[in-house]
Amino acid sequence: MSLEDRLEPNDGSFIDILDSGLCKFNQYLGDKWQSVTGKSVMSLRKGLCGLSALGMLTNSLLEIVTSNVGVGTYTNMLPMLGMSYKSINPDICLIKNKFEARKMEERYQLPSKSFVSLNAILYFSSFVIVSNSLTWLGLDLLNGYGQDLFHSHSTLFQGLGLFSWFTSDYMGRSDYDEPPKRKSLLEKAKEKLYGLLHMPEIKPIKIEINS
Repeated sequence: MSLEDRLEPNDGSFIDILDSGLCKFNQYLGDKWQSVTGKSVMSLRKGLCGLSALGMLTNSLLEIVTSNVGVGTYTNMLPMLGMSYKSINPDICLIKNKFEARKMEERYQLPSKSFVSLNAILYFSSFVIVSNSLTWLGLDLLNGYGQDLFHSHSTLFQGLGLFSWFTSDYMGRSDYDEPPKRKSLLEKAKEKLYGLLHMPEIKPIKIEINS
Protein backbone atom coordinates (compact mmCIF):
# COMPACT_ATOMS: atom_id res chain seq x y z
CA MET A 1 0.00 0.00 0.00
CA SER A 2 1.39 3.39 -0.98
CA LEU A 3 1.66 6.35 1.37
CA GLU A 4 -1.14 8.08 -0.54
CA ASP A 5 -3.49 5.14 0.08
CA ARG A 6 -2.73 5.28 3.80
CA LEU A 7 -3.28 9.05 4.06
CA GLU A 8 -6.27 9.31 1.71
CA PRO A 9 -7.91 5.86 1.35
CA ASN A 10 -10.38 5.15 -1.41
CA ASP A 11 -13.87 6.15 -0.20
CA GLY A 12 -15.70 4.10 -2.84
CA SER A 13 -16.86 7.06 -4.94
CA PHE A 14 -16.70 6.85 -8.72
CA ILE A 15 -13.91 9.39 -9.06
CA ASP A 16 -11.81 7.67 -6.36
CA ILE A 17 -12.28 4.26 -8.01
CA LEU A 18 -11.29 5.78 -11.37
CA ASP A 19 -8.29 7.57 -9.88
CA SER A 20 -7.09 4.43 -8.08
CA GLY A 21 -7.50 2.41 -11.26
CA LEU A 22 -5.37 4.87 -13.24
CA CYS A 23 -2.70 4.81 -10.53
CA LYS A 24 -2.60 1.00 -10.46
CA PHE A 25 -2.48 0.77 -14.24
CA ASN A 26 0.47 3.17 -14.45
CA GLN A 27 2.16 1.41 -11.53
CA TYR A 28 1.87 -1.84 -13.50
CA LEU A 29 3.53 -0.14 -16.48
CA GLY A 30 6.28 1.16 -14.21
CA ASP A 31 6.90 -2.28 -12.70
CA LYS A 32 7.07 -3.80 -16.18
CA TRP A 33 9.54 -1.13 -17.25
CA GLN A 34 11.81 -1.95 -14.31
CA SER A 35 11.61 -5.71 -14.77
CA VAL A 36 12.33 -5.56 -18.51
CA THR A 37 14.96 -2.81 -18.66
CA GLY A 38 16.46 -2.96 -15.17
CA LYS A 39 16.20 0.84 -15.01
CA SER A 40 14.26 2.85 -12.45
CA VAL A 41 10.83 4.34 -13.04
CA MET A 42 12.41 7.76 -12.54
CA SER A 43 14.34 7.33 -15.80
CA LEU A 44 11.08 6.49 -17.59
CA ARG A 45 9.34 9.52 -16.08
CA LYS A 46 12.17 11.80 -17.20
CA GLY A 47 11.80 10.46 -20.73
CA LEU A 48 8.03 11.02 -20.65
CA CYS A 49 8.52 14.61 -19.47
CA GLY A 50 10.99 15.21 -22.27
CA LEU A 51 8.53 13.71 -24.79
CA SER A 52 5.80 15.96 -23.41
CA ALA A 53 7.92 19.08 -23.87
CA LEU A 54 8.82 17.98 -27.42
CA GLY A 55 5.18 17.36 -28.29
CA MET A 56 4.07 20.79 -27.04
CA LEU A 57 6.94 22.50 -28.84
CA THR A 58 6.23 20.67 -32.13
CA ASN A 59 2.55 21.58 -31.96
CA SER A 60 3.35 25.27 -31.43
CA LEU A 61 5.97 25.37 -34.21
CA LEU A 62 3.62 23.74 -36.72
CA GLU A 63 0.94 26.30 -35.92
CA ILE A 64 3.43 29.11 -36.42
CA VAL A 65 4.66 27.65 -39.74
CA THR A 66 1.10 27.32 -41.06
CA SER A 67 0.23 30.87 -39.91
CA ASN A 68 -2.43 29.36 -37.67
CA VAL A 69 -1.22 31.36 -34.71
CA GLY A 70 -3.71 31.78 -31.91
CA VAL A 71 -3.90 31.93 -28.15
CA GLY A 72 -3.29 28.18 -27.95
CA THR A 73 0.04 28.58 -29.72
CA TYR A 74 1.44 30.62 -26.86
CA THR A 75 -0.35 28.79 -24.05
CA ASN A 76 1.32 25.59 -25.27
CA MET A 77 4.69 27.21 -24.68
CA LEU A 78 4.10 27.48 -20.94
CA PRO A 79 3.57 23.73 -20.29
CA MET A 80 6.41 23.05 -22.72
CA LEU A 81 8.80 25.08 -20.56
CA GLY A 82 7.41 23.42 -17.42
CA MET A 83 7.85 19.93 -18.80
CA SER A 84 11.38 20.75 -19.96
CA TYR A 85 12.18 21.56 -16.34
CA LYS A 86 10.30 18.50 -15.08
CA SER A 87 12.40 16.28 -17.36
CA ILE A 88 15.29 17.09 -15.00
CA ASN A 89 13.28 16.31 -11.87
CA PRO A 90 9.82 14.78 -12.57
CA ASP A 91 8.84 15.05 -8.88
CA ILE A 92 8.52 18.83 -9.25
CA CYS A 93 4.78 19.41 -9.48
CA LEU A 94 2.11 21.47 -7.79
CA ILE A 95 0.14 18.52 -6.37
CA LYS A 96 1.82 15.16 -5.78
CA ASN A 97 -1.01 13.18 -4.17
CA LYS A 98 -4.63 13.31 -3.02
CA PHE A 99 -3.61 14.54 0.43
CA GLU A 100 -1.98 17.66 -1.02
CA ALA A 101 -4.91 18.07 -3.43
CA ARG A 102 -7.36 18.15 -0.52
CA LYS A 103 -5.31 20.81 1.27
CA MET A 104 -5.28 22.97 -1.89
CA GLU A 105 -9.04 22.56 -2.27
CA GLU A 106 -9.59 23.68 1.31
CA ARG A 107 -7.24 26.65 0.89
CA TYR A 108 -9.02 27.94 -2.22
CA GLN A 109 -12.48 26.75 -1.13
CA LEU A 110 -12.93 24.48 -4.12
CA PRO A 111 -15.34 21.52 -4.29
CA SER A 112 -14.01 18.24 -2.93
CA LYS A 113 -11.99 16.10 -5.38
CA SER A 114 -11.67 18.97 -7.88
CA PHE A 115 -8.03 18.28 -8.69
CA VAL A 116 -8.46 14.51 -8.81
CA SER A 117 -11.38 14.92 -11.22
CA LEU A 118 -9.45 17.42 -13.35
CA ASN A 119 -6.46 15.08 -13.65
CA ALA A 120 -8.65 12.15 -14.71
CA ILE A 121 -10.60 14.27 -17.24
CA LEU A 122 -7.45 15.72 -18.83
CA TYR A 123 -5.79 12.30 -18.90
CA PHE A 124 -8.69 10.72 -20.79
CA SER A 125 -9.04 13.82 -22.99
CA SER A 126 -5.41 13.54 -24.07
CA PHE A 127 -5.95 9.84 -24.86
CA VAL A 128 -8.98 10.74 -26.99
CA ILE A 129 -7.01 13.46 -28.81
CA VAL A 130 -4.21 11.01 -29.64
CA SER A 131 -6.64 8.27 -30.74
CA ASN A 132 -8.66 10.59 -32.97
CA SER A 133 -5.55 12.17 -34.48
CA LEU A 134 -4.05 8.77 -35.29
CA THR A 135 -7.35 7.63 -36.83
CA TRP A 136 -7.62 10.68 -39.10
CA LEU A 137 -3.92 10.45 -39.90
CA GLY A 138 -4.37 6.86 -41.07
CA LEU A 139 -7.42 7.77 -43.16
CA ASP A 140 -5.56 10.65 -44.81
CA LEU A 141 -2.63 8.39 -45.65
CA LEU A 142 -4.96 5.81 -47.19
CA ASN A 143 -6.79 8.46 -49.23
CA GLY A 144 -3.61 10.15 -50.43
CA TYR A 145 -4.03 13.47 -48.65
CA GLY A 146 -0.38 13.66 -47.66
CA GLN A 147 0.56 17.07 -48.97
CA ASP A 148 -0.43 18.87 -45.75
CA LEU A 149 -0.30 15.91 -43.47
CA PHE A 150 1.66 17.09 -40.43
CA HIS A 151 0.28 20.61 -40.53
CA SER A 152 -3.32 19.40 -40.44
CA HIS A 153 -2.58 16.95 -37.62
CA SER A 154 -0.53 19.14 -35.30
CA THR A 155 -3.00 18.31 -32.50
CA LEU A 156 -1.48 14.83 -32.43
CA PHE A 157 1.67 16.29 -30.90
CA GLN A 158 -0.37 18.27 -28.40
CA GLY A 159 -2.20 15.11 -27.35
CA LEU A 160 1.06 13.18 -27.02
CA GLY A 161 2.47 15.98 -24.89
CA LEU A 162 -0.49 15.96 -22.50
CA PHE A 163 -0.72 12.17 -22.36
CA SER A 164 3.00 11.82 -21.53
CA TRP A 165 2.68 14.53 -18.89
CA PHE A 166 -0.17 12.86 -16.97
CA THR A 167 1.30 9.37 -17.37
CA SER A 168 4.48 10.59 -15.68
CA ASP A 169 2.50 12.21 -12.85
CA TYR A 170 0.35 9.13 -12.23
CA MET A 171 3.46 6.94 -12.12
CA GLY A 172 4.96 9.28 -9.54
CA ARG A 173 2.07 8.64 -7.13
CA SER A 174 2.98 4.95 -6.62
CA ASP A 175 5.69 3.19 -4.63
CA TYR A 176 8.17 0.98 -6.44
CA ASP A 177 10.78 -1.54 -5.37
CA GLU A 178 14.35 -1.14 -6.48
CA PRO A 179 14.81 -2.29 -10.09
CA PRO A 180 16.46 -5.71 -10.45
CA LYS A 181 20.20 -5.58 -11.00
CA ARG A 182 20.92 -6.56 -14.57
CA LYS A 183 24.29 -7.51 -15.96
CA SER A 184 25.82 -5.20 -18.52
CA LEU A 185 26.59 -6.38 -22.03
CA LEU A 186 30.31 -6.42 -21.16
CA GLU A 187 29.71 -8.67 -18.15
CA LYS A 188 27.57 -11.03 -20.24
CA ALA A 189 30.28 -11.15 -22.93
CA LYS A 190 32.96 -11.97 -20.34
CA GLU A 191 30.86 -14.79 -18.89
CA LYS A 192 30.19 -16.17 -22.38
CA LEU A 193 33.89 -16.01 -23.27
CA TYR A 194 34.86 -17.66 -19.99
CA GLY A 195 32.40 -20.47 -20.65
CA LEU A 196 33.88 -21.08 -24.10
CA LEU A 197 37.53 -21.03 -22.98
CA HIS A 198 37.19 -22.82 -19.67
CA MET A 199 38.10 -26.47 -20.06
CA PRO A 200 36.84 -28.94 -17.49
CA GLU A 201 39.50 -30.45 -15.25
CA ILE A 202 40.42 -34.01 -16.19
CA LYS A 203 40.84 -36.23 -13.15
CA PRO A 204 42.54 -39.63 -13.27
CA ILE A 205 40.27 -42.60 -12.79
CA LYS A 206 41.43 -45.30 -10.46
CA ILE A 207 40.78 -48.77 -11.86
CA GLU A 208 40.93 -51.75 -9.56
CA ILE A 209 41.73 -55.11 -11.13
CA ASN A 210 40.71 -58.16 -9.19
CA SER A 211 43.06 -61.03 -9.75
